[in-house]
Amino acid sequence: MTKDQLVIFAARSGNVAALRERVAAVEWLLANGADVNAQYGDQIGPLEVALYHANPEVVGLLLRAGARLRKKVRPYYAARLKNCLRILGRQSSS
Repeated sequence: MTKDQLVIFAARSGNVAALRERVAAVEWLLANGADVNAQYGDQIGPLEVALYHANPEVVGLLLRAGARLRKKVRPYYAARLKNCLRILGRQSSS
């Protein structure tokens, strides 16, 4: 498994403990040169996976590292991105 593939798997989370582990994994992968805009078989990349799982912290990490949504992306990804940015904004202002 490549570092780029691990970014996608690291974006998935099911609970708080796993979330912390995944965030640490994403931080490590980014620090070690993983491609945040890599796309795989179904044209899904790390940012779409993080948005699918509504993981604002990972979304923020990926955005700061330069991840971008593709132009042809499912509409709910854009809505989830907007929601994640709103959550991140509230967290940074607290």
